[in-house]
Amino acid sequence: MTGKQNHWSRQEREIQSYNVFFSALTARADPPLTRQGFEAPVSFPEIEGQRENVQAHPDFLLYDGEICLLVEVKQGDNIEDEHIEQMEECNRVTIERAETYLKDAEVQEKTSYNGDVSQVETCISYAGLDEGYIEKCRHEWPNCSEQLEELEEKTAILGQSAGDSLQLLAGEFDSSVLQSLFERGIQLPETPQKEFAITEGWEKESLAVAVCQIWGYDAASGPVEVTPSDIRSHFAPRHAIPMGRIKRVLYFLSEIEACDDVSDNDRDHVYSFSVEHMNEILGIVETVREQPVEGYLQEEGQMDLDSFIDEDNDEESDEDDEGEESGDSQQ
Repeated sequence: MTGKQNHWSRQEREIQSYNVFFSALTARADPPLTRQGFEAPVSFPEIEGQRENVQAHPDFLLYDGEICLLVEVKQGDNIEDEHIEQMEECNRVTIERAETYLKDAEVQEKTSYNGDVSQVETCISYAGLDEGYIEKCRHEWPNCSEQLEELEEKTAILGQSAGDSLQLLAGEFDSSVLQSLFERGIQLPETPQKEFAITEGWEKESLAVAVCQIWGYDAASGPVEVTPSDIRSHFAPRHAIPMGRIKRVLYFLSEIEACDDVSDNDRDHVYSFSVEHMNEILGIVETVREQPVEGYLQEEGQMDLDSFIDEDNDEESDEDDEGEESGDSQQ
């Protein structure tokens, strides 16, 4: 595998890891976490801890009306210093902070619970980690055993695999309910539903693929027009993607002829997918696997793009607002 290919492979694995973990909440799992009363009202939360201006960034927040379970999901099986630091921040989330976050996130509107919390728990789930690896890590690899011991002191460590189980491998929960549940393990489906299509960091390659698969594929039945606001609305609130990043991705898609920019004096930032673009739409994974979005734009001499589409810009144009208000979304 070349270096150019690694960026997309990593994003694919990250997205797959999210979907595999999330499948434990669905009816395809046995037993599903929902049977224990757990729901996932928020993905990728940012919760204030005890240190000023330092937030915990777990991938999932699960809640059963009493326990707030903060979950970090990792691809691969390497225990890294960064993972230990992330779980330290999750451990700094107090019951009061968790309750404030849940109520600010309007959990009462999303679940049957009122946002009260009696216990905050944490865990980290690794795709690819299993009992055999833990055994070797603990007894055969000195550097690995040190990392393992430090991490298991801070949090429960799970292993996950599609078609296998979500299982407690090391560390422990304070909650006897969670301890018993994950010691028994949850059987995960062979093919998880695709609930997540882009990475936590809204990386442009995953966003380009998701846009083509969600809106581009529909163009087989006729032209589909989409605006940046349509795209942001579709992924909200799970992903709060800056408007500038969405616009850069749409510009990239128009440059590779996966869609046309049909903006005019009356409509700004409107893109059209049609059957004439289907070859590029269907080939989008191969395109971003070969080269990152920004790499393509720079090679094609699109450096001036920075001057009018700042990827971190979060402003919506008036035209985008009008499209959203008129119910013109492609969701």
